[in-house]
Amino acid sequence: YRNDLTYFTNGQGVCLTELKGYQPAIGKFICQPRRPNSRIDKVRHMFHKLA
Repeated sequence: YRNDLTYFTNGQGVCLTELKGYQPAIGKFICQPRRPNSRIDKVRHMFHKLA
């Protein structure tokens, strides 16, 4: 998952179709609350910005 994070931060020029393909997977990961994680909130916020 961390590799995906660096991939998304470095690859902001990736086409939106690819990003939309990844969003459901990230959403599923976020929907499983194990413990509060600020890094995941940052990722969610970043995806809302990109979308």
